[in-house]
Amino acid sequence: MHNLKVARRTQDRGALVALGMILGAVVLVTAIGLLQRLVVELSIPTQAVDLAARGPKEGYWWPEFSVRDTYAQWAMTAVALVALGISVVGVVLVRFTFIETRRTAEAAISSNETARRLGEAQVRAYVSWDSANRGTFHSTESADIWGFIITPIIKNTGQSPATIRLLYVDMPLVPVEQPIPDVRFDKTGAEVGHELGSGNLFNMSDRYISIEDARSVHLRQQRCFLMGYGEYRDVFWQSDADTRVLRFCFEVTFHTPPDHQPIDQALNGLRLHSVPDYVIEPLGTD
Repeated sequence: MHNLKVARRTQDRGALVALGMILGAVVLVTAIGLLQRLVVELSIPTQAVDLAARGPKEGYWWPEFSVRDTYAQWAMTAVALVALGISVVGVVLVRFTFIETRRTAEAAISSNETARRLGEAQVRAYVSWDSANRGTFHSTESADIWGFIITPIIKNTGQSPATIRLLYVDMPLVPVEQPIPDVRFDKTGAEVGHELGSGNLFNMSDRYISIEDARSVHLRQQRCFLMGYGEYRDVFWQSDADTRVLRFCFEVTFHTPPDHQPIDQALNGLRLHSVPDYVIEPLGTD
């Protein structure tokens, strides 16, 4: 778009220069003629020539009627003035034609750009949160629950493949009175380089919460958040600025006591509540 604006300014500048040159030429020719007649007039003594005998032939610097003027000369003068007026009008009309042509071209370019963006939006990759798998740990000697595993799952809902470049998951525990934590992480260790096809799922890094921490969350002594960040590229990627980002944040709650028996009821009591206001970014970004 920047190059298009520069080209438009260049075209406008050329047209204005052409108009200026035409008007300058007309003024220059007129000025030369008037100055030449003035020089001739000044070279003729006033007393030496009868005013009645003087006319355009003697170089009178301002047009006057003379007996030597013919109808043909005046007709040619009138035709020249009309031609000059027509030329000026023609230049103005050409200028207006250029403006309208440019507007039509701009409308066509804008329409093509809109169609391109719509087509791109329909076929590009869209990677986002899908769901979470939840499991439990059991001891080897008894059926006591050790804790819960939560596996975030993302999905490519677009019509083209995506390349996952970066994935980060965190599940911090904070006191009840503390607000949602801001998470800043180092990209080192978070790079994956995974190809995710259209409609495919990808399991992110498992997060684990012990039975003691789960019980404190159930008793509202602590708050638990499941947060994730990812960067991916699609077939329309050309530079780092085209890298797309996915983010999610959920608060983990237990509506059923985590040590409830049977274990299925404890799993059914685990809930993920979406949190809209949160911050999770790689280090070095605003």
